[in-house]
Amino acid sequence: MTILASGEGVNLCTSYYTGVVITRVKIVKQIYSPSKSNNPEEESTNDQPSIVIKENDWTRVKEGAASRARAEGNDRDCFVVENPNRYSILNDEATSDQETTRSAQTESMKENHPRKKKSGERKPDDPTTDHETVIVVGDSMIKHLNKGRLRRSVAKKALKISTESYSGANCDAMKHHIRPCLAKNPDTVILHVGTNDMAQKNAKEIAKGVVEIGNIIQNQSPNTKVVISELITRTDTPEKRRKVAEVNAVLLTNCKKNKWGHITHANIQAKHINPYGIHLNRAGTPMLAKNIISFLNEQN
Repeated sequence: MTILASGEGVNLCTSYYTGVVITRVKIVKQIYSPSKSNNPEEESTNDQPSIVIKENDWTRVKEGAASRARAEGNDRDCFVVENPNRYSILNDEATSDQETTRSAQTESMKENHPRKKKSGERKPDDPTTDHETVIVVGDSMIKHLNKGRLRRSVAKKALKISTESYSGANCDAMKHHIRPCLAKNPDTVILHVGTNDMAQKNAKEIAKGVVEIGNIIQNQSPNTKVVISELITRTDTPEKRRKVAEVNAVLLTNCKKNKWGHITHANIQAKHINPYGIHLNRAGTPMLAKNIISFLNEQN
């Protein structure tokens, strides 16, 4: 309640906001006149101030912006305008005419806007885009080969190259690792293994183990071409360096006998080996990749 003093009277303004009904009473004039009657009862009655109340002409309105406006004391007339949502509820089932129209529109869009061919997507019926698959399988000596660079460097672009590196794998372990690779039905398998057998086996035993893996490839996947990547030189001990040369000589003989491919690494020297004398350094890995790329280009 708020009381304001104004002129000869007091305007008493009271506003009530009940959420739905707004009532406002204005006391527009309040006059106090001392009683001049000699009757005490009349005098006591006349001591009360006379109040003139102007009836409020506001009407019931809906709760909303109009209600808030009147609650804030806005004297302008407020009108409630019904604004129904222009979106109607969709039916769960479309009529047959609607389904026919939508189907026609869909077919028209497909004809006018054919689906664009994604990058790398090829037509299954186009024999010129079929890729030959090559898998390079080996121990940690091939772990730094970049299959993307190998693919880009090969002259035949329709050639898909992947690498499978198994660090620490010897010939016995590779006999098991090679089987999941053959499940992909590759056209060519390049096998590089034998380095991790140097401490336990002699040269003939190591070469025999590599040849046995080649036979597994040939027997399990007859259409796959077998390529043997010879061992890379080592600089840790002179004995192991000589053993590498002996293994490579036996492997070359078996590759000619079985008509397998053979990749030589005679251009990889001591300067391409890391300080531990076993793995390739940053200059050696590109040399290994170069030898593989040269072989693939000669075959195609």
